[in-house]
Amino acid sequence: MQRNWIDWGLEFKMADLKTPDMFDMDSALSAEERQVRDAVARFVDERVLPMIADCFESERFPAELVPEMAEMGLFGSTLEERYGGAGLSHVAYGLIMQELERGDSGIRSFASVQSSLVMFPIHRYGSDEQKERWLPALARAEAADLKVMVLDAADGAPGPDIAALIDQDTLVALNKIDLVDREAIPDMVGGVVATAVSVKTGENLEALLGAIGDRVAAGFAPGGGPPLTRLRHRAALGDCRAALDRALAGTAIELIAEDVRLAARALGRITGRVDVEDLLDVIFRDFCIGK
Repeated sequence: MQRNWIDWGLEFKMADLKTPDMFDMDSALSAEERQVRDAVARFVDERVLPMIADCFESERFPAELVPEMAEMGLFGSTLEERYGGAGLSHVAYGLIMQELERGDSGIRSFASVQSSLVMFPIHRYGSDEQKERWLPALARAEAADLKVMVLDAADGAPGPDIAALIDQDTLVALNKIDLVDREAIPDMVGGVVATAVSVKTGENLEALLGAIGDRVAAGFAPGGGPPLTRLRHRAALGDCRAALDRALAGTAIELIAEDVRLAARALGRITGRVDVEDLLDVIFRDFCIGK
């Protein structure tokens, strides 16, 4: 069903934006594009701006806004409706990002990365099966199959907003443990066993890699995932396991990081789960290795 942005009850006049249109750009937009822009502008005014200063001060991302953004169709908005998109023009997409940026750069980045760096490559290069499996879920901002939470040990116990994002399926890694008293490092975070990793020595990196490897193996155990009926899929799984074995046996952190990336890339050839490598990139960036 075609999205009707007026039905959201978010329509208001251009004058309410209080933004001078020096070049009369508004006249070049279609009625739908103006409706989309105005709807997102009202969302920013009513939901983002009232809370974003407090989020900045408390150093947290307003995750509670994500379901609302998904409900509005802000993720993958240019894709066809069969894939969870709204079938909007790229001009409308640009207007969405412009309004979100007006509220907060982090929120805009969340929406644009989800839409452009995650959903677009799947839509452009993925198989029909991959598109149907992942794009609607990404448009709804559903939880990923693998969640890795990287926290700074120096920050102490996470606040309730961070703890609320951790469940029994989350891998928790504590970074920068060399900078704090070892006795102050918690064994559990959010009810989940945490893996404390040393940047200098690579301590416990093997345990973290092993946990990721266990999740990979569990996903393809009998009854745990789709059967690998194609020869290229079985070959990709072999490449994934081989790369993880090299990582577990390695000693140079940079080479270990590269092997884990290769493992994630091989896994992506089977499932299309490009978010796996994105998550690993977060780990490597925060650990300052392999980049």
